[in-house]
Amino acid sequence: MGMIRRKLGPPGASWGVLIYLAALPGLAIGAGGISGSVHTRGVKNPTDVIVYVEKVEGQFQPPKATVPIDQIKRTYVPHVLAVLAGSEVEFRNSDNDLHNIHARQGGRKIFNFGIPFQHAVRKVLKQKGIVTLLCDVHPEMSAFVVVTQNPFFTKPDEKGNYTIANIPPGTYTLKTWHENLKPETKEVKVSEGGNVRADFELRR
Repeated sequence: MGMIRRKLGPPGASWGVLIYLAALPGLAIGAGGISGSVHTRGVKNPTDVIVYVEKVEGQFQPPKATVPIDQIKRTYVPHVLAVLAGSEVEFRNSDNDLHNIHARQGGRKIFNFGIPFQHAVRKVLKQKGIVTLLCDVHPEMSAFVVVTQNPFFTKPDEKGNYTIANIPPGTYTLKTWHENLKPETKEVKVSEGGNVRADFELRR
Protein backbone atom coordinates (compact mmCIF):
# COMPACT_ATOMS: atom_id res chain seq x y z
CA MET A 1 0.00 0.00 0.00
CA GLY A 2 1.66 3.21 -1.18
CA MET A 3 2.15 6.29 0.92
CA ILE A 4 2.58 9.89 -0.20
CA ARG A 5 3.78 12.50 2.27
CA ARG A 6 3.61 16.22 1.75
CA LYS A 7 3.99 19.35 3.83
CA LEU A 8 0.90 21.47 4.38
CA GLY A 9 0.61 25.18 3.94
CA PRO A 10 -1.16 27.32 6.54
CA PRO A 11 -4.64 25.87 7.18
CA GLY A 12 -7.34 28.06 5.69
CA ALA A 13 -10.95 28.61 6.68
CA SER A 14 -12.03 25.86 4.30
CA TRP A 15 -10.26 23.39 6.58
CA GLY A 16 -13.02 23.61 9.12
CA VAL A 17 -15.60 20.86 9.30
CA LEU A 18 -15.04 18.79 6.16
CA ILE A 19 -17.90 16.48 5.20
CA TYR A 20 -17.33 14.23 2.26
CA LEU A 21 -20.24 13.13 0.12
CA ALA A 22 -19.26 10.77 -2.71
CA ALA A 23 -19.28 12.11 -6.24
CA LEU A 24 -22.07 10.28 -7.99
CA PRO A 25 -21.61 8.75 -11.45
CA GLY A 26 -23.08 10.41 -14.50
CA LEU A 27 -26.86 10.75 -14.42
CA ALA A 28 -28.44 7.44 -15.42
CA ILE A 29 -31.48 7.48 -17.67
CA GLY A 30 -34.55 6.90 -15.51
CA ALA A 31 -32.60 6.99 -12.26
CA GLY A 32 -34.51 7.46 -9.03
CA GLY A 33 -33.75 8.43 -5.47
CA ILE A 34 -34.25 7.70 -1.79
CA SER A 35 -35.01 10.31 0.84
CA GLY A 36 -36.21 10.35 4.42
CA SER A 37 -35.32 11.25 7.96
CA VAL A 38 -33.12 9.76 10.66
CA HIS A 39 -34.15 10.15 14.30
CA THR A 40 -31.42 9.31 16.80
CA ARG A 41 -32.55 8.44 20.32
CA GLY A 42 -29.94 9.37 22.90
CA VAL A 43 -27.75 11.18 20.37
CA LYS A 44 -28.39 14.86 19.72
CA ASN A 45 -26.57 15.22 16.41
CA PRO A 46 -27.62 12.89 13.54
CA THR A 47 -24.87 14.11 11.20
CA ASP A 48 -22.53 11.28 12.25
CA VAL A 49 -24.94 8.68 10.83
CA ILE A 50 -24.14 7.12 7.46
CA VAL A 51 -27.08 6.02 5.30
CA TYR A 52 -26.02 3.81 2.41
CA VAL A 53 -27.23 1.34 -0.20
CA GLU A 54 -25.57 -1.97 0.63
CA LYS A 55 -24.99 -3.29 -2.88
CA VAL A 56 -25.56 -2.03 -6.41
CA GLU A 57 -24.60 -4.09 -9.46
CA GLY A 58 -21.71 -2.74 -11.49
CA GLN A 59 -18.23 -1.31 -11.09
CA PHE A 60 -17.77 2.18 -9.69
CA GLN A 61 -14.70 4.33 -10.18
CA PRO A 62 -13.54 6.26 -7.10
CA PRO A 63 -13.30 10.04 -7.38
CA LYS A 64 -10.06 11.45 -8.76
CA ALA A 65 -9.85 14.03 -5.99
CA THR A 66 -8.46 12.98 -2.62
CA VAL A 67 -10.82 12.92 0.35
CA PRO A 68 -9.47 14.92 3.33
CA ILE A 69 -9.64 14.14 7.02
CA ASP A 70 -7.79 16.51 9.33
CA GLN A 71 -6.43 16.55 12.87
CA ILE A 72 -7.34 19.88 14.46
CA LYS A 73 -6.99 20.67 18.16
CA ARG A 74 -6.46 16.97 18.85
CA THR A 75 -9.71 16.06 17.11
CA TYR A 76 -10.31 14.22 13.86
CA VAL A 77 -12.36 16.41 11.51
CA PRO A 78 -14.76 15.07 10.42
CA HIS A 79 -15.38 12.44 13.08
CA VAL A 80 -17.22 10.18 10.61
CA LEU A 81 -16.51 9.92 6.90
CA ALA A 82 -17.85 7.70 4.12
CA VAL A 83 -15.90 6.91 0.94
CA LEU A 84 -16.19 4.60 -2.04
CA ALA A 85 -13.77 1.66 -1.95
CA GLY A 86 -10.60 2.59 -3.81
CA SER A 87 -10.74 6.25 -2.78
CA GLU A 88 -7.55 8.04 -1.79
CA VAL A 89 -7.82 9.68 1.62
CA GLU A 90 -5.48 12.48 2.66
CA PHE A 91 -4.75 12.40 6.38
CA ARG A 92 -3.77 15.89 7.51
CA ASN A 93 -2.20 17.22 10.68
CA SER A 94 -3.01 20.90 11.13
CA ASP A 95 -1.90 20.90 14.77
CA ASN A 96 1.46 21.88 16.18
CA ASP A 97 1.72 18.41 17.74
CA LEU A 98 3.04 15.13 16.42
CA HIS A 99 0.13 12.78 15.63
CA ASN A 100 -0.10 9.33 14.19
CA ILE A 101 -2.77 7.49 12.24
CA HIS A 102 -3.47 4.03 13.63
CA ALA A 103 -6.07 2.47 11.34
CA ARG A 104 -7.83 -0.81 12.06
CA GLN A 105 -10.37 -2.71 9.98
CA GLY A 106 -11.98 -6.05 10.72
CA GLY A 107 -9.97 -6.49 13.92
CA ARG A 108 -6.58 -6.00 12.30
CA LYS A 109 -4.17 -3.13 11.77
CA ILE A 110 -4.11 -1.90 8.18
CA PHE A 111 -1.59 0.90 8.72
CA ASN A 112 0.05 2.93 11.47
CA PHE A 113 2.31 5.89 10.78
CA GLY A 114 3.29 9.22 12.27
CA ILE A 115 2.46 12.62 10.82
CA PRO A 116 4.60 15.61 11.81
CA PHE A 117 2.75 18.86 12.38
CA GLN A 118 1.63 20.68 9.21
CA HIS A 119 2.11 17.57 7.06
CA ALA A 120 -0.22 15.15 5.28
CA VAL A 121 -0.12 11.52 4.17
CA ARG A 122 -2.28 9.92 1.47
CA LYS A 123 -3.53 6.33 1.59
CA VAL A 124 -5.95 4.34 -0.58
CA LEU A 125 -8.74 2.49 1.25
CA LYS A 126 -9.43 -0.58 -0.88
CA GLN A 127 -11.65 -2.84 1.20
CA LYS A 128 -15.25 -2.06 2.14
CA GLY A 129 -16.07 -2.03 5.84
CA ILE A 130 -15.54 0.16 8.89
CA VAL A 131 -12.09 1.65 9.42
CA THR A 132 -11.40 2.88 12.96
CA LEU A 133 -8.86 5.68 13.26
CA LEU A 134 -6.91 6.25 16.48
CA CYS A 135 -3.95 8.33 17.57
CA ASP A 136 -1.53 6.45 19.81
CA VAL A 137 -0.02 9.74 20.97
CA HIS A 138 -3.40 11.14 22.05
CA PRO A 139 -5.75 8.30 23.10
CA GLU A 140 -8.77 10.63 23.30
CA MET A 141 -8.74 10.97 19.50
CA SER A 142 -10.85 8.69 17.31
CA ALA A 143 -12.71 8.72 14.01
CA PHE A 144 -14.41 6.30 11.62
CA VAL A 145 -14.37 5.81 7.85
CA VAL A 146 -17.20 3.80 6.30
CA VAL A 147 -15.84 2.30 3.07
CA THR A 148 -18.67 1.33 0.70
CA GLN A 149 -19.09 -0.82 -2.42
CA ASN A 150 -20.91 1.93 -4.33
CA PRO A 151 -21.25 5.73 -4.25
CA PHE A 152 -24.88 5.77 -3.08
CA PHE A 153 -24.52 7.02 0.47
CA THR A 154 -24.92 10.20 2.45
CA LYS A 155 -25.02 11.81 5.89
CA PRO A 156 -28.18 13.44 7.27
CA ASP A 157 -28.29 17.16 7.90
CA GLU A 158 -28.65 18.60 11.41
CA LYS A 159 -32.42 18.01 11.29
CA GLY A 160 -31.92 14.38 10.29
CA ASN A 161 -33.06 14.73 6.68
CA TYR A 162 -31.18 12.93 3.92
CA THR A 163 -31.36 12.28 0.18
CA ILE A 164 -29.52 9.80 -2.03
CA ALA A 165 -29.98 10.61 -5.71
CA ASN A 166 -29.23 9.11 -9.12
CA ILE A 167 -29.84 5.45 -8.16
CA PRO A 168 -30.57 2.95 -10.95
CA PRO A 169 -34.08 1.44 -10.72
CA GLY A 170 -34.20 -1.74 -8.66
CA THR A 171 -34.77 -3.26 -5.24
CA TYR A 172 -32.06 -2.54 -2.68
CA THR A 173 -31.09 -2.96 0.95
CA LEU A 174 -30.70 0.42 2.65
CA LYS A 175 -28.61 0.47 5.82
CA THR A 176 -27.51 2.87 8.54
CA TRP A 177 -24.30 3.03 10.55
CA HIS A 178 -23.45 4.94 13.73
CA GLU A 179 -20.70 4.20 16.22
CA ASN A 180 -23.05 4.08 19.25
CA LEU A 181 -26.46 3.21 17.77
CA LYS A 182 -27.79 -0.09 16.50
CA PRO A 183 -27.89 -0.29 12.70
CA GLU A 184 -31.20 -0.48 10.87
CA THR A 185 -32.00 -2.07 7.53
CA LYS A 186 -34.86 -1.40 5.10
CA GLU A 187 -35.73 -2.95 1.76
CA VAL A 188 -36.55 -0.25 -0.78
CA LYS A 189 -37.71 -0.33 -4.39
CA VAL A 190 -36.44 2.53 -6.53
CA SER A 191 -38.62 3.16 -9.56
CA GLU A 192 -37.63 4.83 -12.80
CA GLY A 193 -37.63 8.58 -12.26
CA GLY A 194 -39.27 8.18 -8.85
CA ASN A 195 -38.35 8.79 -5.25
CA VAL A 196 -38.96 6.38 -2.38
CA ARG A 197 -39.08 7.42 1.28
CA ALA A 198 -37.33 5.52 4.06
CA ASP A 199 -37.32 6.83 7.64
CA PHE A 200 -35.15 5.48 10.43
CA GLU A 201 -35.34 5.63 14.22
CA LEU A 202 -32.02 4.55 15.71
CA ARG A 203 -31.52 3.43 19.31
CA ARG A 204 -28.61 2.31 21.43
